[in-house]
Amino acid sequence: MDNTAPHDPTSSRRGRGYAPAALGGFFIGIFALPVLYNLGFRRPLIALLPVALLLFALLFFAAASRLAEKRTWALQAARFLIVGFLNTSISFGLLNFGSLVTGVYSGPGIAALNAAAFIVGFTNSFIWNRYWTFGKSTSSVITELSKFLAVTLGSLALDTGLVFSLTTFVPHDGFSPAVLENLAKIAGAATSMVWNFLGYKFIVFKK
Repeated sequence: MDNTAPHDPTSSRRGRGYAPAALGGFFIGIFALPVLYNLGFRRPLIALLPVALLLFALLFFAAASRLAEKRTWALQAARFLIVGFLNTSISFGLLNFGSLVTGVYSGPGIAALNAAAFIVGFTNSFIWNRYWTFGKSTSSVITELSKFLAVTLGSLALDTGLVFSLTTFVPHDGFSPAVLENLAKIAGAATSMVWNFLGYKFIVFKK
């Protein structure tokens, strides 16, 4: 009688998820550094943030893996959150870096900087979500990419529209330009993240 336990593909996928989770956490920290620097947090200790977030991502993924034994959606949700925070960190980081270099914090210039940062973040998003979060679907890469671009254009309009409007037309008495820029970016990122999850789940990477 063969007492060998049957292979569990779900368990195998969980095991393969730790390296991407660690990598995602590390780069979340890397791209968070220009945001903190732009906001005035310039203590040497912030250099430890990438390592701290790497460890946090591993712990978070381990907890999600345990929860996935009873709640199958937990692992996919954890992947989406890690990728979502990575994309958000890239978008925030590049926007803040662009503002630090150019001195632009409002007007058409901020829309251009935000659009460029957003595009880089969501190019990264397609790769991570296709191969890690949702897995390959039955559609071809070209079909998925065209759907992804359609969802992303809507997300770009929401994100950049909010950043441009809130930094250009909203009175900012009491807030520095950097603080207002990042508050506006939080509003844009939160709105686009909800849009993206629904679009990726039910349109782009639909099984």
